[in-house]
Amino acid sequence: MSHAQQLQNRRYFDDYLEMINRHGLPGHVTHEVCHQVRDAVMTTVQTVIAHALRAAWATSLGCARSAPLPCGRTPESTLSGSSRRTLMPQYGGIPALHVPNLRRGNGARTWQTITRYARCWGPLLDQHIRGSCLGRSLRDLQEVMPVTLGERMSLAACNRLVLTVHEPVSAFKTTPLDAPPPLVLVDGMGVKIASPTGESTDAARGRHRQAKRQQKRVVLTALGVWPDGHWAIVHWQSAPGETAKTGQAFCGDLSRQGITEQTTAWGVSDGATGLERALDHPLYGGPHQRGLFHTIQPLADHLVFHALPLEGTTPAAKATRKAKRRRNNAILADASWV
Repeated sequence: MSHAQQLQNRRYFDDYLEMINRHGLPGHVTHEVCHQVRDAVMTTVQTVIAHALRAAWATSLGCARSAPLPCGRTPESTLSGSSRRTLMPQYGGIPALHVPNLRRGNGARTWQTITRYARCWGPLLDQHIRGSCLGRSLRDLQEVMPVTLGERMSLAACNRLVLTVHEPVSAFKTTPLDAPPPLVLVDGMGVKIASPTGESTDAARGRHRQAKRQQKRVVLTALGVWPDGHWAIVHWQSAPGETAKTGQAFCGDLSRQGITEQTTAWGVSDGATGLERALDHPLYGGPHQRGLFHTIQPLADHLVFHALPLEGTTPAAKATRKAKRRRNNAILADASWV
């Protein structure tokens, strides 16, 4: 049985985590001390969240729990005990958090601290979702979840978590920028994406699945640079390639975000013909420059190395490779100034 298959066994998984924690601690720190610190942190976190829930209840109703009201209390403004909920912040698990309940109207009640069915609190789920956005598959996300949540989630539940980022991402890509950057760099990165082929197959466990095949795609990305030196990605889009058609659609989105010839003074690309012509739409009449990296990088293909200073304590082959790399980087750095 492989290591990945053994991790599906809960006992093996717990033992494996115990081994990682034991060997990952410094030699002078015992496992008992770590448990004491974690318990102290969780007690504090639970107390703070419970206090925030009580304060939110009093603030939303405009009175304290036992304060008399002139017209009496309605069931929607009367506290009726509390319910216990397991909550997972990023520090560990709270097995029994007391959440205040109203006598009536709990379904319509909006808590500011946690939502009605929330089981995770704080940036815990955000960290996993970021990993998925960086290329982690749903099965990878499913295997990582037990480390923090303590229980295994279904692939459908993991998929619902990942889909929650689609709405804010779409809003970000369609909202005009408050301050469009004066310099925009546009480039494409080749990736492979698994896409459905339209056919179906039967998996080893008898499940009916869509057949997928890896296809080459290009992620077009626009990087904005502001006068104070900070930079940020302002737009990105997956496309079949760096063609004139995909470039026009990409640059059209840049125009809708407010990047025009009035706001942006300079455009930079890698010299791809389709992308360079497409940039002329939002930045009509503005100067265009080819990226320095794509201009000077071919110089390294024609370098000849003589009289390289070698490190005496390093083996000859390795010392030669290091010396060539240093000479290469120095020449490219000088060429970038030219």
